[in-house]
Amino acid sequence: MPIAAGTAPVLALLAATGVVDMDAIVVIPVAGILLGGCMTATALAGRRAVDELEQRRGEVEAALALGLLPRDAALEICRPAASQALVPALGQTRTVGLVTLPGSFVGMLLGGASPIEAGVVQLVHGRRRP
Repeated sequence: MPIAAGTAPVLALLAATGVVDMDAIVVIPVAGILLGGCMTATALAGRRAVDELEQRRGEVEAALALGLLPRDAALEICRPAASQALVPALGQTRTVGLVTLPGSFVGMLLGGASPIEAGVVQLVHGRRRP
């Protein structure tokens, strides 16, 4: 749900404004880029939140003792951790300029291959051994 909550509205906005055509050759790479960014941010936020909750357990217990609900007590600790999870993605975007296009799948799509052909190339490319 967190990954879809970050990807779906942006993709819908891009499609509604006409920035992105609804052709598979355009939508698939853009959706992949958005999903990749959301997955990274969600994973980092989750890890950071769990670490913070473990380290600051006393603060959560103090908030509970003051009458906060368990969810509210945890959110007091997790909100800053979630914002910190966006820092790497924002830094990468600022450094690169706009987006980073990952993998041979996107390269094949941009080169004119069908999504099936691009998927096969990505699978073969991903299975290479150094």
